[in-house]
Amino acid sequence: MAMLAIISDSHDRDSYLELLDVQLNRYAVDTILHLGDVTSPEMIEYLKGYKTYFVVGNNDFDRERLERNVKSIKGVLQEQPLCFDWNNRKIFAVHGHLNGETLARNAFESGEWDLVCYGHTHRYESQFKKTSGTSSGLSWLVNPGAMQDGSFCLINDNRFEPRHFKLDEMDF
Repeated sequence: MAMLAIISDSHDRDSYLELLDVQLNRYAVDTILHLGDVTSPEMIEYLKGYKTYFVVGNNDFDRERLERNVKSIKGVLQEQPLCFDWNNRKIFAVHGHLNGETLARNAFESGEWDLVCYGHTHRYESQFKKTSGTSSGLSWLVNPGAMQDGSFCLINDNRFEPRHFKLDEMDF
């Protein structure tokens, strides 16, 4: 079973990224999707050791250093939308600024994506709909909330149902 962590808007909260690593190991996460606003390229170092995908956020200003740091951990960095396959699931990801949230909602409504993710608003959201366009017959729309507040989601490729967590409410 593979496990995906969905995070967004970490905004230099290195203390939460350290705590997150403990939980990612606990749940045997192998892949991380960061939906933007890492803010400081130095924060990338906390996510090494995982397969990582990053969407550029509106507060990710030092693009050259961000690209270099993501490359150093063999991650993928892309402007929105970032589209990729994860264990035979089609994933559509945006940060959510500019027209990103609209892009996410339109992708979700299309029913062609197993998982559609967006960040930027700092508010957790999760909903699903039945569709014939995905392997499971469901499409999920997820905003994990803000990592700067300790909010994130996990999803495994077997059950494929996002679970929301708050670091402040977890055992260590």
